[in-house]
Amino acid sequence: MSTGKIPERSANLLIGITSVAVPLVVAALLFMPKSATAVSVNLDFLPGLNAVINSAVTLLLVAGFLFVRQGKVQLHRTMMLSA
Repeated sequence: MSTGKIPERSANLLIGITSVAVPLVVAALLFMPKSATAVSVNLDFLPGLNAVINSAVTLLLVAGFLFVRQGKVQLHRTMMLSA
């Protein structure tokens, strides 16, 4: 019977893959020559998107901290996994 929880090993694998893949994609975008892009793509939205994501993660981390201080471990865990 499934409880809906992701096994810790699977979660760690997903985190590891994401931690490697994201910097590789960023490096590829950063160092890709301008002539290598066949279609002109406007990436001006990325700094704003990064700011929104960082803000959301900050709020989740602060909420998680407050929940663990109040002894609400399940809410803390939810906030940490969401962040």
